[in-house]
Amino acid sequence: MVLLTSDLVFAPDGIERFEDAWRRHVDVEGFPVCHIDDILRVKPAANRQKDRESLPRLRSFREYLAEPSLSDLTYSDQRLSIKFVHRFTN
Repeated sequence: MVLLTSDLVFAPDGIERFEDAWRRHVDVEGFPVCHIDDILRVKPAANRQKDRESLPRLRSFREYLAEPSLSDLTYSDQRLSIKFVHRFTN
């Protein structure tokens, strides 16, 4: 069994308008998840140690997602990628 933690943030620093971030969100197993670019804006703005420590992994994950070969992934593969970044940045 894998336990995942998550941050519930209602007014995150680094996001100017909720509506803009909402348009970019991704659904993972029925739950809305921030787009990786929004996560990368929020983490430095929050300026918590755990957020600063996770930035290199998040940036690597964004580069991984940007690879052309990922456009061929199925929805299930993309969900697994999102779970991966969530698990290893918390």
